[in-house]
Amino acid sequence: MVEKSISFKAKDFNDVEIHDFTTIPDVGWMSEQPKICLVESFDCDIPADFKKLFDMTLYSINNDRLHEVVEMYEKLFIEYEPLKIIKPQFELPLPPTQLAVFPPIFSDLPPPPVELFDLDEAFSSEKSQITQLTNKHCAQQSEKGSTGQRNVDQKELEYFIRECGRILGVSHDDHMPAKEILYSISVKIANYKKLDKE
Repeated sequence: MVEKSISFKAKDFNDVEIHDFTTIPDVGWMSEQPKICLVESFDCDIPADFKKLFDMTLYSINNDRLHEVVEMYEKLFIEYEPLKIIKPQFELPLPPTQLAVFPPIFSDLPPPPVELFDLDEAFSSEKSQITQLTNKHCAQQSEKGSTGQRNVDQKELEYFIRECGRILGVSHDDHMPAKEILYSISVKIANYKKLDKE
């Protein structure tokens, strides 16, 4: 493309593909300098030990020039000292690793099974407890009366008597019949009246 002998037509510029410049070796010059092959060489004697073909003196490490280096110290007025061991300091791109051990996760203990206490029932007097119980049952009976049901439920009456006996300390058993509670209260009232007469 650089030479003037190459000419382009106008229609060639409509679709031009230009690749990046790539350096390639001079193949023509390299073809004029052939190299012999070790296998096919008949004029040269190849030794049995192929290591003799390499000249190791070109690249070697020795102390042949050490005396010249030491003399340079005196010429440059530098004190000659033996080399010291330098502790290597490695750069750590990451922090030191640690074992991926996690403490065991224990489930929390449930709260203690504490019973719910009614403070009004625990600290109020017997008279106030009986009053609250009576008002509760009277309210229920008034609701039934508004709906036309005036009959007293036998189970509700027994429950009312048992609660009154529990509040007064007459019955300590929930299965005590209501008749026995009324009998115990009647006997205590009768004995109390006898004491008054005496």
